[in-house]
Amino acid sequence: MNFYNLSLLLIVAVLMGGYNFFIKASAGSIHEVVGAVILQTVAACLGAAVLAYLKFQKISDIHATGQGIGFAVAAGVCVGLAEIVSFYAFGKEIPVSVGLPIVLGGTILAGVALGMLFLGETFTLKQWLGIVCIIAGIMLIKS
Repeated sequence: MNFYNLSLLLIVAVLMGGYNFFIKASAGSIHEVVGAVILQTVAACLGAAVLAYLKFQKISDIHATGQGIGFAVAAGVCVGLAEIVSFYAFGKEIPVSVGLPIVLGGTILAGVALGMLFLGETFTLKQWLGIVCIIAGIMLIKS
């Protein structure tokens, strides 16, 4: 993996960490569904603004296949439900130091399983060892 791709992934990791932190920080102070709707509305507005910018500046070829749209809709359903449940769970006084590693570790495990089942992805021994470490870490944190 080159430096540019690694940098992009690290930016995503920091932003996802902020996403989860801010859900935890607001949970308990806002109804779960209200929080999720606000979050999704802000995300949709931001995405629409970036899309409009790209389109009008002709910076990027904007394309979408039916399959791509279908997967994006499925991702939207998953993240929408995950946000509601996250607001609910973190409103139950689960410490971020426990909840966040379980959510992120579980996210990795679910993504890997889905990649194997539906995309035919395979993993090296080194990657499997990483997955085992994530499972072990979740077990240590939850106890």
